[in-house]
Amino acid sequence: MARGLSVCILSLESVVNPPGGLGIYARDLATTLSQRGVNVYLISKESNRFVSSLIDNDHLRHHAITTFSISPFYAMPYNVAAARTINSLQRKESIDLVHDNLPMPSILFWRKRTTPLVITLHSTVSGEFKSLRSSLSGALVQGETKTLTTSKIQLLFERWGYARSDKLIALSKAMANEVSSRYPSVAQKLEVIPCGVDTQRFSPDLDGLRVRSRLSLQDKKIILYVGRITHRKRLIDAVVALKNVCKTVPNVVMMIVGAKNAYSHQLESLALDWGMKDKILFTGYVPESQIQYFYAACDVFIHVSTYEGLPNSVVRAMSCGKTCIVSSFEGVEELLNDRTTGIVVPVMNPGILAKVISSVLAQDELRKLIGGKARETVVKHFGLDVVADQMISLYEDVTSHRR
Repeated sequence: MARGLSVCILSLESVVNPPGGLGIYARDLATTLSQRGVNVYLISKESNRFVSSLIDNDHLRHHAITTFSISPFYAMPYNVAAARTINSLQRKESIDLVHDNLPMPSILFWRKRTTPLVITLHSTVSGEFKSLRSSLSGALVQGETKTLTTSKIQLLFERWGYARSDKLIALSKAMANEVSSRYPSVAQKLEVIPCGVDTQRFSPDLDGLRVRSRLSLQDKKIILYVGRITHRKRLIDAVVALKNVCKTVPNVVMMIVGAKNAYSHQLESLALDWGMKDKILFTGYVPESQIQYFYAACDVFIHVSTYEGLPNSVVRAMSCGKTCIVSSFEGVEELLNDRTTGIVVPVMNPGILAKVISSVLAQDELRKLIGGKARETVVKHFGLDVVADQMISLYEDVTSHRR
Protein backbone atom coordinates (compact mmCIF):
# COMPACT_ATOMS: atom_id res chain seq x y z
CA MET A 1 0.00 0.00 0.00
CA ALA A 2 1.10 3.57 -0.64
CA ARG A 3 -1.39 5.56 1.41
CA GLY A 4 -0.67 9.25 1.73
CA LEU A 5 1.04 9.57 -1.66
CA SER A 6 -0.72 12.07 -3.96
CA VAL A 7 -0.05 11.94 -7.69
CA CYS A 8 -1.35 13.96 -10.64
CA ILE A 9 -1.51 11.96 -13.91
CA LEU A 10 -1.92 13.75 -17.26
CA SER A 11 -3.36 12.36 -20.50
CA LEU A 12 -3.71 14.22 -23.80
CA GLU A 13 -6.14 11.47 -24.84
CA SER A 14 -9.56 10.71 -23.44
CA VAL A 15 -9.52 8.16 -20.62
CA VAL A 16 -13.28 7.61 -20.75
CA ASN A 17 -13.38 6.72 -24.45
CA PRO A 18 -9.66 6.28 -25.22
CA PRO A 19 -8.80 6.36 -28.94
CA GLY A 20 -5.39 4.82 -28.38
CA GLY A 21 -2.91 3.32 -25.97
CA LEU A 22 -2.00 6.53 -24.15
CA GLY A 23 -5.51 7.06 -22.77
CA ILE A 24 -5.80 3.39 -21.83
CA TYR A 25 -2.42 3.52 -20.08
CA ALA A 26 -3.32 6.60 -18.05
CA ARG A 27 -6.74 5.28 -17.01
CA ASP A 28 -5.53 1.80 -16.06
CA LEU A 29 -2.59 3.21 -14.12
CA ALA A 30 -4.71 5.78 -12.28
CA THR A 31 -7.40 3.25 -11.39
CA THR A 32 -4.95 0.61 -10.16
CA LEU A 33 -2.92 3.09 -8.11
CA SER A 34 -6.07 4.47 -6.48
CA GLN A 35 -7.06 0.94 -5.50
CA ARG A 36 -3.68 0.72 -3.74
CA GLY A 37 -4.47 3.79 -1.66
CA VAL A 38 -2.61 6.37 -3.77
CA ASN A 39 -4.52 9.64 -4.08
CA VAL A 40 -4.74 10.23 -7.83
CA TYR A 41 -5.78 13.38 -9.68
CA LEU A 42 -6.31 12.36 -13.31
CA ILE A 43 -6.39 15.17 -15.89
CA SER A 44 -7.42 14.29 -19.43
CA LYS A 45 -8.78 15.80 -22.61
CA GLU A 46 -12.45 14.86 -23.03
CA SER A 47 -15.31 15.78 -25.35
CA ASN A 48 -17.68 16.15 -22.39
CA ARG A 49 -16.77 17.63 -19.00
CA PHE A 50 -19.55 15.66 -17.28
CA VAL A 51 -17.87 12.27 -17.79
CA SER A 52 -15.60 12.50 -14.72
CA SER A 53 -18.07 10.78 -12.41
CA LEU A 54 -17.75 7.62 -14.53
CA ILE A 55 -14.34 6.74 -13.10
CA ASP A 56 -14.14 8.65 -9.81
CA ASN A 57 -13.67 6.68 -6.58
CA ASP A 58 -12.50 7.37 -3.01
CA HIS A 59 -8.88 7.90 -4.09
CA LEU A 60 -9.36 9.00 -7.70
CA ARG A 61 -10.60 12.37 -8.90
CA HIS A 62 -10.94 12.89 -12.62
CA HIS A 63 -10.64 16.39 -14.09
CA ALA A 64 -12.00 16.48 -17.65
CA ILE A 65 -10.65 19.22 -19.90
CA THR A 66 -12.73 20.23 -22.91
CA THR A 67 -10.91 22.46 -25.39
CA PHE A 68 -11.11 23.36 -29.05
CA SER A 69 -8.46 22.14 -31.48
CA ILE A 70 -6.15 24.25 -33.63
CA SER A 71 -4.56 22.01 -36.25
CA PRO A 72 -1.68 21.25 -36.34
CA PHE A 73 -1.23 22.71 -32.82
CA TYR A 74 -4.33 20.89 -31.56
CA ALA A 75 -2.70 20.01 -28.23
CA MET A 76 -1.78 23.53 -27.13
CA PRO A 77 -5.22 24.57 -25.75
CA TYR A 78 -5.23 21.34 -23.70
CA ASN A 79 -1.74 22.08 -22.35
CA VAL A 80 -2.71 25.54 -21.19
CA ALA A 81 -5.89 24.21 -19.53
CA ALA A 82 -4.02 21.27 -17.97
CA ALA A 83 -1.47 23.65 -16.45
CA ARG A 84 -4.26 25.78 -14.98
CA THR A 85 -5.80 22.67 -13.44
CA ILE A 86 -2.46 21.61 -11.95
CA ASN A 87 -1.90 25.11 -10.55
CA SER A 88 -5.35 25.07 -8.97
CA LEU A 89 -4.76 21.62 -7.45
CA GLN A 90 -1.39 22.68 -6.06
CA ARG A 91 -3.02 25.61 -4.28
CA LYS A 92 -5.66 23.38 -2.68
CA GLU A 93 -3.99 19.98 -2.31
CA SER A 94 -0.60 18.53 -1.50
CA ILE A 95 0.64 17.07 -4.81
CA ASP A 96 3.74 14.93 -4.31
CA LEU A 97 4.43 14.21 -7.97
CA VAL A 98 3.17 14.89 -11.50
CA HIS A 99 3.21 12.04 -14.02
CA ASP A 100 2.89 13.13 -17.66
CA ASN A 101 2.54 10.94 -20.74
CA LEU A 102 4.92 12.24 -23.41
CA PRO A 103 6.85 15.46 -22.72
CA MET A 104 4.12 18.11 -23.12
CA PRO A 105 4.48 21.92 -22.99
CA SER A 106 1.96 22.15 -20.14
CA ILE A 107 4.95 22.20 -17.76
CA LEU A 108 5.84 25.62 -19.12
CA PHE A 109 2.78 27.09 -17.44
CA TRP A 110 3.21 25.57 -13.96
CA ARG A 111 3.48 27.98 -11.09
CA LYS A 112 5.11 25.48 -8.74
CA ARG A 113 7.84 23.88 -10.83
CA THR A 114 9.60 22.31 -7.88
CA THR A 115 7.06 19.45 -7.89
CA PRO A 116 8.78 16.23 -9.04
CA LEU A 117 8.01 15.25 -12.64
CA VAL A 118 7.88 11.76 -14.14
CA ILE A 119 7.26 11.26 -17.87
CA THR A 120 6.27 8.04 -19.61
CA LEU A 121 7.68 7.76 -23.13
CA HIS A 122 5.20 6.08 -25.47
CA SER A 123 7.25 7.10 -28.52
CA THR A 124 9.80 9.71 -29.59
CA VAL A 125 9.42 12.56 -32.07
CA SER A 126 12.22 11.30 -34.30
CA GLY A 127 10.90 7.73 -34.18
CA GLU A 128 7.39 8.85 -35.15
CA PHE A 129 8.75 11.10 -37.92
CA LYS A 130 10.98 8.46 -39.51
CA SER A 131 8.24 5.82 -39.30
CA LEU A 132 5.67 8.09 -40.90
CA ARG A 133 7.99 9.17 -43.71
CA SER A 134 8.71 5.53 -44.57
CA SER A 135 5.04 4.48 -44.40
CA LEU A 136 3.13 7.20 -46.26
CA SER A 137 0.70 5.82 -48.83
CA GLY A 138 -2.37 8.05 -48.74
CA ALA A 139 -4.43 10.63 -46.87
CA LEU A 140 -2.92 12.03 -43.66
CA VAL A 141 -4.86 11.96 -40.40
CA GLN A 142 -4.68 14.63 -37.68
CA GLY A 143 -1.80 13.29 -35.60
CA GLU A 144 0.27 12.62 -38.72
CA THR A 145 -0.14 16.19 -39.93
CA LYS A 146 1.19 17.38 -36.58
CA THR A 147 4.17 15.00 -36.79
CA LEU A 148 5.19 16.22 -40.23
CA THR A 149 4.61 19.95 -39.75
CA THR A 150 5.70 20.56 -36.16
CA SER A 151 8.44 18.00 -35.56
CA LYS A 152 11.13 20.64 -34.93
CA ILE A 153 9.00 22.35 -32.30
CA GLN A 154 8.13 19.00 -30.75
CA LEU A 155 11.82 18.13 -30.56
CA LEU A 156 12.40 21.28 -28.51
CA PHE A 157 9.63 20.32 -26.05
CA GLU A 158 10.95 16.75 -25.95
CA ARG A 159 14.49 17.87 -25.13
CA TRP A 160 13.29 20.36 -22.53
CA GLY A 161 10.86 17.88 -20.95
CA TYR A 162 13.55 15.22 -20.66
CA ALA A 163 15.91 17.70 -19.01
CA ARG A 164 13.21 18.96 -16.60
CA SER A 165 12.04 15.50 -15.51
CA ASP A 166 13.18 13.59 -12.45
CA LYS A 167 12.53 10.20 -14.05
CA LEU A 168 11.73 8.97 -17.55
CA ILE A 169 9.74 5.76 -17.92
CA ALA A 170 10.33 3.82 -21.13
CA LEU A 171 7.81 1.12 -21.99
CA SER A 172 10.60 -1.08 -23.36
CA LYS A 173 14.38 -1.43 -23.27
CA ALA A 174 14.42 -0.61 -26.98
CA MET A 175 12.69 2.71 -26.26
CA ALA A 176 15.14 3.44 -23.45
CA ASN A 177 18.08 2.72 -25.76
CA GLU A 178 16.60 4.98 -28.46
CA VAL A 179 16.26 7.88 -26.02
CA SER A 180 19.65 7.44 -24.34
CA SER A 181 21.44 7.26 -27.71
CA ARG A 182 19.88 10.58 -28.79
CA TYR A 183 20.06 12.25 -25.36
CA PRO A 184 23.01 10.69 -23.46
CA SER A 185 22.65 13.21 -20.62
CA VAL A 186 19.31 11.73 -19.49
CA ALA A 187 20.37 8.07 -19.57
CA GLN A 188 20.57 7.89 -15.78
CA LYS A 189 16.95 9.03 -15.48
CA LEU A 190 15.55 6.17 -17.56
CA GLU A 191 13.61 3.29 -16.03
CA VAL A 192 11.84 0.52 -17.97
CA ILE A 193 8.29 -0.22 -16.82
CA PRO A 194 5.92 -1.80 -19.37
CA CYS A 195 2.25 -0.98 -19.82
CA GLY A 196 -0.06 -3.22 -17.82
CA VAL A 197 -3.28 -5.03 -18.62
CA ASP A 198 -6.28 -6.09 -16.55
CA THR A 199 -5.81 -9.85 -16.84
CA GLN A 200 -9.22 -10.56 -15.30
CA ARG A 201 -11.05 -8.38 -17.78
CA PHE A 202 -8.98 -9.57 -20.75
CA SER A 203 -9.20 -13.30 -20.20
CA PRO A 204 -9.36 -16.50 -22.31
CA ASP A 205 -12.65 -17.25 -20.51
CA LEU A 206 -14.44 -14.40 -22.30
CA ASP A 207 -17.23 -15.34 -24.68
CA GLY A 208 -16.78 -13.87 -28.14
CA LEU A 209 -20.00 -15.31 -29.53
CA ARG A 210 -21.99 -12.14 -28.81
CA VAL A 211 -19.79 -10.17 -31.21
CA ARG A 212 -19.74 -12.93 -33.82
CA SER A 213 -23.53 -13.27 -33.67
CA ARG A 214 -24.18 -9.54 -33.80
CA LEU A 215 -21.96 -9.15 -36.86
CA SER A 216 -23.09 -12.43 -38.49
CA LEU A 217 -19.59 -13.91 -38.32
CA GLN A 218 -20.37 -17.19 -36.55
CA ASP A 219 -18.69 -19.43 -39.13
CA LYS A 220 -15.79 -17.11 -40.04
CA LYS A 221 -12.09 -17.16 -39.32
CA ILE A 222 -11.52 -13.70 -37.87
CA ILE A 223 -8.31 -11.69 -38.14
CA LEU A 224 -8.44 -8.75 -35.73
CA TYR A 225 -6.68 -5.40 -35.52
CA VAL A 226 -7.48 -2.88 -32.76
CA GLY A 227 -6.04 0.62 -32.64
CA ARG A 228 -5.48 3.80 -34.57
CA ILE A 229 -5.87 3.65 -38.32
CA THR A 230 -2.69 5.46 -39.36
CA HIS A 231 0.07 4.93 -41.89
CA ARG A 232 2.71 3.62 -39.50
CA LYS A 233 0.36 0.84 -38.41
CA ARG A 234 0.77 -0.49 -41.98
CA LEU A 235 -2.80 -1.69 -42.40
CA ILE A 236 -2.20 -1.40 -46.12
CA ASP A 237 0.08 -4.45 -45.73
CA ALA A 238 -2.70 -6.31 -43.92
CA VAL A 239 -5.18 -5.53 -46.72
CA VAL A 240 -2.72 -6.68 -49.40
CA ALA A 241 -1.99 -9.85 -47.40
CA LEU A 242 -5.70 -10.57 -46.99
CA LYS A 243 -6.09 -10.73 -50.77
CA ASN A 244 -3.80 -13.80 -50.77
CA VAL A 245 -5.18 -15.28 -47.55
CA CYS A 246 -8.64 -15.40 -49.15
CA LYS A 247 -7.31 -17.89 -51.72
CA THR A 248 -6.49 -20.50 -49.05
CA VAL A 249 -8.96 -19.55 -46.30
CA PRO A 250 -12.22 -18.69 -48.10
CA ASN A 251 -14.19 -18.08 -44.89
CA VAL A 252 -11.75 -15.47 -43.55
CA VAL A 253 -12.77 -11.96 -42.46
CA MET A 254 -10.51 -9.14 -41.27
CA MET A 255 -12.04 -6.95 -38.57
CA ILE A 256 -10.43 -3.53 -38.11
CA VAL A 257 -11.51 -1.78 -34.89
CA GLY A 258 -10.72 1.90 -34.60
CA ALA A 259 -12.15 5.34 -35.30
CA LYS A 260 -12.72 5.87 -39.01
CA ASN A 261 -10.85 8.62 -40.86
CA ALA A 262 -9.69 9.58 -44.34
CA TYR A 263 -7.14 6.77 -44.39
CA SER A 264 -9.66 4.10 -43.37
CA HIS A 265 -11.95 5.26 -46.19
CA GLN A 266 -9.05 4.88 -48.58
CA LEU A 267 -8.46 1.32 -47.38
CA GLU A 268 -12.16 0.54 -47.72
CA SER A 269 -12.12 1.78 -51.31
CA LEU A 270 -9.07 -0.37 -52.04
CA ALA A 271 -10.81 -3.45 -50.63
CA LEU A 272 -13.88 -2.68 -52.75
CA ASP A 273 -11.75 -2.33 -55.90
CA TRP A 274 -10.19 -5.70 -55.19
CA GLY A 275 -13.54 -7.41 -54.71
CA MET A 276 -13.08 -7.87 -50.95
CA LYS A 277 -16.04 -5.84 -49.72
CA ASP A 278 -17.31 -8.77 -47.64
CA LYS A 279 -13.83 -9.71 -46.41
CA ILE A 280 -12.98 -6.55 -44.43
CA LEU A 281 -15.13 -5.05 -41.71
CA PHE A 282 -14.32 -1.56 -40.42
CA THR A 283 -16.29 -1.40 -37.18
CA GLY A 284 -15.47 2.20 -36.31
CA TYR A 285 -14.76 3.13 -32.71
CA VAL A 286 -15.81 0.52 -30.13
CA PRO A 287 -16.45 1.73 -26.54
CA GLU A 288 -13.82 0.69 -24.01
CA SER A 289 -16.48 -1.16 -22.00
CA GLN A 290 -17.08 -3.52 -24.94
CA ILE A 291 -13.65 -3.90 -26.49
CA GLN A 292 -12.70 -7.10 -24.63
CA TYR A 293 -15.44 -9.05 -26.42
CA PHE A 294 -13.92 -8.17 -29.80
CA TYR A 295 -10.61 -9.64 -28.69
CA ALA A 296 -12.47 -12.73 -27.53
CA ALA A 297 -14.15 -13.12 -30.92
CA CYS A 298 -11.00 -13.33 -33.05
CA ASP A 299 -8.93 -16.32 -34.16
CA VAL A 300 -5.69 -14.38 -34.63
CA PHE A 301 -4.60 -10.84 -33.80
CA ILE A 302 -2.31 -8.80 -36.05
CA HIS A 303 -0.16 -5.72 -35.40
CA VAL A 304 2.28 -4.94 -38.21
CA SER A 305 3.42 -1.42 -37.33
CA THR A 306 6.79 -0.01 -38.36
CA TYR A 307 7.40 1.67 -35.00
CA GLU A 308 6.11 1.13 -31.44
CA GLY A 309 6.90 1.69 -27.80
CA LEU A 310 5.04 -1.33 -26.48
CA PRO A 311 1.60 -1.84 -28.08
CA ASN A 312 -1.13 -2.12 -25.48
CA SER A 313 -3.45 -3.86 -27.96
CA VAL A 314 -1.02 -6.76 -28.40
CA VAL A 315 -0.69 -7.21 -24.63
CA ARG A 316 -4.49 -7.31 -24.34
CA ALA A 317 -4.77 -9.90 -27.12
CA MET A 318 -2.08 -12.04 -25.50
CA SER A 319 -3.93 -11.76 -22.18
CA CYS A 320 -7.00 -13.17 -23.93
CA GLY A 321 -4.96 -16.18 -25.03
CA LYS A 322 -4.82 -15.18 -28.69
CA THR A 323 -2.02 -15.88 -31.15
CA CYS A 324 -0.56 -12.53 -32.15
CA ILE A 325 1.21 -11.97 -35.47
CA VAL A 326 3.42 -8.95 -34.94
CA SER A 327 5.95 -7.09 -37.10
CA SER A 328 9.62 -6.99 -36.17
CA PHE A 329 9.70 -3.46 -34.76
CA GLU A 330 12.46 -2.56 -32.32
CA GLY A 331 11.74 -4.17 -28.95
CA VAL A 332 9.26 -6.80 -30.11
CA GLU A 333 11.36 -9.51 -28.46
CA GLU A 334 10.61 -7.92 -25.07
CA LEU A 335 6.93 -8.56 -25.68
CA LEU A 336 6.89 -12.06 -27.15
CA ASN A 337 9.13 -14.89 -28.28
CA ASP A 338 8.78 -15.84 -31.92
CA ARG A 339 6.92 -19.14 -32.43
CA THR A 340 6.52 -19.56 -28.67
CA THR A 341 4.30 -16.76 -27.33
CA GLY A 342 3.53 -15.17 -30.69
CA ILE A 343 4.79 -14.94 -34.26
CA VAL A 344 7.07 -12.24 -35.66
CA VAL A 345 7.02 -11.25 -39.34
CA PRO A 346 9.21 -8.79 -41.27
CA VAL A 347 8.07 -5.17 -41.43
CA MET A 348 6.31 -4.13 -44.66
CA ASN A 349 6.25 -7.62 -46.18
CA PRO A 350 2.61 -8.54 -47.01
CA GLY A 351 3.69 -11.69 -48.86
CA ILE A 352 5.18 -13.34 -45.77
CA LEU A 353 2.36 -11.93 -43.62
CA ALA A 354 -0.21 -13.67 -45.85
CA LYS A 355 1.61 -17.02 -45.64
CA VAL A 356 1.87 -16.83 -41.85
CA ILE A 357 -1.78 -15.85 -41.36
CA SER A 358 -2.96 -18.69 -43.62
CA SER A 359 -0.75 -21.20 -41.84
CA VAL A 360 -1.83 -20.14 -38.35
CA LEU A 361 -5.53 -20.11 -39.22
CA ALA A 362 -5.20 -23.69 -40.47
CA GLN A 363 -3.69 -24.96 -37.17
CA ASP A 364 -6.13 -24.87 -34.27
CA GLU A 365 -3.79 -26.66 -31.87
CA LEU A 366 -0.89 -24.34 -32.65
CA ARG A 367 -3.05 -21.31 -31.92
CA LYS A 368 -4.17 -22.83 -28.64
CA LEU A 369 -0.57 -23.63 -27.64
CA ILE A 370 0.85 -20.21 -28.51
CA GLY A 371 -2.15 -18.42 -27.01
CA GLY A 372 -1.79 -20.32 -23.73
CA LYS A 373 1.88 -19.43 -23.39
CA ALA A 374 1.13 -15.82 -24.31
CA ARG A 375 -1.41 -15.63 -21.49
CA GLU A 376 1.14 -16.99 -19.00
CA THR A 377 3.66 -14.34 -20.08
CA VAL A 378 1.20 -11.49 -19.61
CA VAL A 379 0.03 -12.63 -16.18
CA LYS A 380 3.64 -12.91 -15.01
CA HIS A 381 5.09 -9.71 -16.47
CA PHE A 382 2.32 -7.35 -17.61
CA GLY A 383 -0.49 -7.60 -15.06
CA LEU A 384 -1.69 -4.29 -13.64
CA ASP A 385 -0.66 -5.24 -10.11
CA VAL A 386 2.86 -6.11 -11.30
CA VAL A 387 3.19 -2.75 -13.05
CA ALA A 388 1.64 -0.84 -10.13
CA ASP A 389 4.23 -2.29 -7.73
CA GLN A 390 7.04 -1.02 -9.96
CA MET A 391 5.40 2.38 -10.40
CA ILE A 392 4.80 2.97 -6.68
CA SER A 393 8.42 2.02 -5.96
CA LEU A 394 9.59 4.58 -8.54
CA TYR A 395 7.27 7.30 -7.16
CA GLU A 396 8.53 6.72 -3.62
CA ASP A 397 12.13 6.84 -4.79
CA VAL A 398 11.57 10.13 -6.65
CA THR A 399 9.69 11.85 -3.83
CA SER A 400 12.15 10.69 -1.16
CA HIS A 401 15.03 12.29 -3.04
CA ARG A 402 13.14 15.59 -3.23
CA ARG A 403 12.42 15.76 0.53
